[in-house]
Amino acid sequence: MQDPYNFRAPKDQRLIDIFNNHQDTFEKLRLIMINNSIDNTKYGNIITHKPINESLNLEIKSLLSEINSGVHIMKQYQTNEVYFVFASGGILAIGEEWQKGIVYLPEDSLPNDKEILQNLDNARNFAHFMFYLRTIKPHWFVYYQSTD
Repeated sequence: MQDPYNFRAPKDQRLIDIFNNHQDTFEKLRLIMINNSIDNTKYGNIITHKPINESLNLEIKSLLSEINSGVHIMKQYQTNEVYFVFASGGILAIGEEWQKGIVYLPEDSLPNDKEILQNLDNARNFAHFMFYLRTIKPHWFVYYQSTD
């Protein structure tokens, strides 16, 4: 079900709690995504640049189920930024979309202090077409992204 106006987005503290309770799982999944050239795990499909074996496929699905059965992961190919998408929505295929989740940013992708906020719970009221962060720990953030 689409959520065009971001009413179902998880609260920041819920995402922070999930991360803190499953930090090792997030780290394992991040490394698997990078080391195996996996682009995303959306809709239960694992999209890669090279074939992966069935045991790795099962490991990814098992690790994902530890975090949340609905989460999917996306990796930026050139930067190795890894996004764990917990909620998303939009109005139309050609309209504005949003997503909220947890992201790992490597050293060369870290933002300056002006891009980090203390709370993203009311992000639907923020400026559109932007990317917002809230720190969990070094390199790990809650994020909210609004795109066109």
